Amino acid sequence: MPILYFPNDPEARGQRTPRTIRPSRNRAAGRAGFAFGTMPKAQPWPADSDAFLRWQCREALLRAVSAWEKIAGPLRRWQHGTRLRVDADIGEELNAYYDRESVGYAHQRSARNGRLRRFAASVDVVAHEAGHAFLDALRPELWDSNLPEPNAFHEAFGDCVAILTALADRDLRRALLAADPTLARANFVETLMESLANGIRDEVPGHNAAKPRRGRNRHRWTFFTSLPADGGPGVLIADSHSFGQVFVGCFYDTLRNIFLAGRRHDEAALWSAARTAGRLLARAARKAPHGPRFFQSVGRAMTLEDDALSGGRHHEAIRLAFKAHGILLGSVAALAPRAMLEGPAPKAAVGGPTVMAKSTLEDLRARLSLPPGAALRMRSYELGGRRVTEACHEREVPLTGLSERLQGVVAIGVEPTLVGAENRRAAVLGALPDAQMTTDEVRAFVRGLVARGAIAYDEAARRAAARRTTRRGRGAVASPRAAPTHAVVQEGGKPVLKRLRYACGCCTRAVAPA
Repeated sequence: MPILYFPNDPEARGQRTPRTIRPSRNRAAGRAGFAFGTMPKAQPWPADSDAFLRWQCREALLRAVSAWEKIAGPLRRWQHGTRLRVDADIGEELNAYYDRESVGYAHQRSARNGRLRRFAASVDVVAHEAGHAFLDALRPELWDSNLPEPNAFHEAFGDCVAILTALADRDLRRALLAADPTLARANFVETLMESLANGIRDEVPGHNAAKPRRGRNRHRWTFFTSLPADGGPGVLIADSHSFGQVFVGCFYDTLRNIFLAGRRHDEAALWSAARTAGRLLARAARKAPHGPRFFQSVGRAMTLEDDALSGGRHHEAIRLAFKAHGILLGSVAALAPRAMLEGPAPKAAVGGPTVMAKSTLEDLRARLSLPPGAALRMRSYELGGRRVTEACHEREVPLTGLSERLQGVVAIGVEPTLVGAENRRAAVLGALPDAQMTTDEVRAFVRGLVARGAIAYDEAARRAAARRTTRRGRGAVASPRAAPTHAVVQEGGKPVLKRLRYACGCCTRAVAPA
């Protein structure tokens, strides 16, 4: 039985008519799936009905994961299991969430004109939250990152997944190229989550997120710590959702450059370009060293992976895209030997642990000014066809002074060092971490959380946030203020800041960007 389906955001310009389609099949056994609960009968329900919303959300999620698998390969499981719970309506809020157990989408009735917006009806919003889950399955250590750029990348990744989900739809590709053959202007694919932005505009017209985020943008990279804490609609500010637009611009321009460099410029060529850009993004997101300059790190990894996949065919497309947004890659420098280390090159069996000689570990700790025996988390992988080992130190950064309630609390900042082989000896590849940079960036990120009221400071507040999320799933109306994204928890006998969820509503004035 067919259903009605909006293939994009309901308020996307030029894309307002729902289609009648056959719903996608359930996920096959052995693949990461969803728990949708008991679904209403499949039929073309009215677009303002609860039944329509449930089917729309289901279809959008299944199409998002289908597009992702065509790009990145089979998705076997989520970070916390094989089923992700789906709540198509968690209550009244300008918001949507991913918390490792579920994705949830809110609704809002405009105080200005009474218009009801249900964010599970937007493929952009649904796919964005799914993107958090995809990246969490791909690169789980980014979940607890306290560095600004990895957090902004998580939000940017969700936006990139929304763009790729739209481009996986042949009819949308044809309509897009008919309206914008060179992808040079604002269009309904690169303009994201219009309904959420319009809802925010109705509530707080001057809010930074009262204007849709865009892939085709002119934002240029600068230090996160140099950005203002707030700003008018669309202004680049020190917020993960806002700052992530820099990377989305790099990705969209990479995709566009690959498309325009090809011989053909039809819808099939556009999907081919999207798959190529998406594949490079997926491989780079898995392998890029997790450090303060993460946008550059991912861009360099995209270039190096392009070497391995196509002999560097798309180097110029990537380089020019990142340069247009103020990020110079210099990808060769990422794997350039900088210093010899004591001991032989690390050894890593396929699927097994990495073995690094004791003398190499001692030398590396000394160069990083770490105490003897300090823990170094290691992983090995192929980057651009070269075997590298990433030795990562987790630095405790004191948060005292950012808030009275953070006295004695620490947040973890990661410091990766790449180690490879040079004449069979261990060698540092690229630059060594900078401890002061780690401290500055972590404190800047947490300062923003404090300003936005995004931290549950004690166990009672953390439990209240968890209960509130559970009540949403039973249909209760939520407070208009977003649930905290972080909490102070006891870990190893000390108070540590940890992530609870990604919230598309984590900002001041009780409304938020997705």
